[in-house]
Amino acid sequence: MAGHDTTTNLIGNSILALLQYPEELEKLRADASLITTAVEEFLRDESPLQRQTRIALEDIEIDGRYIRQGQTVLLI
Repeated sequence: MAGHDTTTNLIGNSILALLQYPEELEKLRADASLITTAVEEFLRDESPLQRQTRIALEDIEIDGRYIRQGQTVLLI
């Protein structure tokens, strides 16, 4: 059952996004080769996950806070 909820939610979020942006849906219908990029964008912009962790690849400052290379960052 692992992945069932996230897959279901991603499909629902993706369909909703396409219905909200019909011009993008038409682009996808006209050129099926765009599906890989579309799925990557759905995962990025309409993620079914509410939190993710990442490891900083380099030192960075965000809004006055410093994240050092190698630190784990929790994204919510």
